[in-house]
Amino acid sequence: MHDWKPDVVLMDIYLPDGNGLEVCRKIHPSCPSVRILFFSAFCDQATVQASVAGGASGYLRKTAAFN
Repeated sequence: MHDWKPDVVLMDIYLPDGNGLEVCRKIHPSCPSVRILFFSAFCDQATVQASVAGGASGYLRKTAAFN
């Protein structure tokens, strides 16, 4: 395990070698001060709710407009 101590983790829900929700569920209990943000093309209600229930602090669609 690395000794990294990030403040924020930015990741996608669907990872090439796994599932971001599972990663979130592993990070959150052991590092509760780390803010986990999902940045994904997928934005259905169930996925957003599952990410927040899993410990994510936020969810941003890749197609969201920036003003």
